[in-house]
Amino acid sequence: MEHEYTVILDGWWGQESALISKDCLLYELKNKTIKRLLDSNILESKDIDNRNQTPHVRVTDKKTHPKDENAYRKINGQVRSLSFNSIDFHRDWIDVNLGHSGIIDTHMTIVYKKGIIAHKENVSEIIKQVIDEMMSSQLSNNSTPNQSSNTRSPNNLCTKCIEAICSIKQCHCHH
Repeated sequence: MEHEYTVILDGWWGQESALISKDCLLYELKNKTIKRLLDSNILESKDIDNRNQTPHVRVTDKKTHPKDENAYRKINGQVRSLSFNSIDFHRDWIDVNLGHSGIIDTHMTIVYKKGIIAHKENVSEIIKQVIDEMMSSQLSNNSTPNQSSNTRSPNNLCTKCIEAICSIKQCHCHH
């Protein structure tokens, strides 16, 4: 199942990264995945550094374009799709691609751990569960009968899309 969400940034974190807002789906994805990886002993407390604790995205290059507002604005407010297929596995990290900021290719690292690729099968199942639970929670939290057809949820999901997801398992928000 795919889910559309809006990238919501919440100010700069250093010279090249921006914080992900608590209202953005990516914030929840990162935090819930890391908690589950800790609970399953794939991660240990020694693996949790500032970068793993802080939902953020690198949007610019600190040497050539520190705190570049155009790069920030290009990523902030983007509507993107999230599904398990949006997740990229690398040898030492797992991320979600967020496109090009005009300066660099951007992504949000869900988790960084040396050699995490060795746990790909277990990590894949955990991420699939987290995404499924987030989508189910989103649907149940937004399916109240009193909402008008133009009402939007915190992650920019309207009631027409909620109905579409329930019936066809996809959200496109093109009505």
